[in-house]
Amino acid sequence: MKKVSENFYVSPQIEPSNIYGLSKDKFDIVVCNRPDGEESNQPSKIEISNECQKKSLEFIDLEMVPGDINFETIKRTKEILDTNKKVFAYCRTGTRSITLWAFASCYTKEVVDIISEVSKAGYELAHLKDVFVSFKSSLS
Repeated sequence: MKKVSENFYVSPQIEPSNIYGLSKDKFDIVVCNRPDGEESNQPSKIEISNECQKKSLEFIDLEMVPGDINFETIKRTKEILDTNKKVFAYCRTGTRSITLWAFASCYTKEVVDIISEVSKAGYELAHLKDVFVSFKSSLS
């Protein structure tokens, strides 16, 4: 698990058994950014969701197919961030989750700061700098 900001963490794929630890760490929301069936041994979203329900964690299915970043998914990510709740997001490697965080952060942060925070969390999105800049300018 990588801390991206005060209330946002990303991770590669988790197991249902990981939900107990997320509950103990006082997470409020678990976001799945991965479609079911990408890998044969991948736990299903319903398995993760069921465990979240048992531990009173909100589960949000915000699927993103690799390479398919769209405005609705970014907007929904921003809405989740705006709750100021402690959020844990996962996908296959964490890259889709942190990419959505980066786009959603364009509403409130400078691109250079976003890329820096992403890098501190152990991911590299500098190759998307021009895309972030363009997206941010389209918000004005």
